[in-house]
Amino acid sequence: MKARVINAAVVGMLLACGCAQMVPRGGRQWKACGVGAGVGALGGAALGAGIGAAVAGERGAKIGALVGAATGLLSGCAIATTLTARDEAELANAERRALQSGEPQSAEWTNEQGEQRKYEVAIEPAESTKGQTCRRTRGQLTDVNSGKFGITERVYCRNSAGDWVPA
Repeated sequence: MKARVINAAVVGMLLACGCAQMVPRGGRQWKACGVGAGVGALGGAALGAGIGAAVAGERGAKIGALVGAATGLLSGCAIATTLTARDEAELANAERRALQSGEPQSAEWTNEQGEQRKYEVAIEPAESTKGQTCRRTRGQLTDVNSGKFGITERVYCRNSAGDWVPA
């Protein structure tokens, strides 16, 4: 039965990773769902097993682990998936500065909902692909108050005018 509980948690995490690249406004790809779902499922399974064991012994631990994993999976998937207009603007500005300078950049702000945010973006060296010069940005958006975070990854290429545009 222990193997079934572990298998159920692993299958749940893999299913959750299907939503790991959600695309909110602006086409930005987020990997927060997969990360949050994985952490939530594991934490939920452990917590549920502990509570279930305390309440109903071995059978309760198994049921608690399944219920905890499912609950953690769903709640963990909600991390960092909602962006306000101010959030999008700040992310775009930090990425633009990183692309222009070739150096990591960061930004801190409070959005329209009063949430304090911090964004740190790294830039990879330029590469030539199919006759275009492209760069990849990788960033982490953190909700300062809760500690929840999301990971961004985006590729930009230079257009004929020399501007960096999303690929």
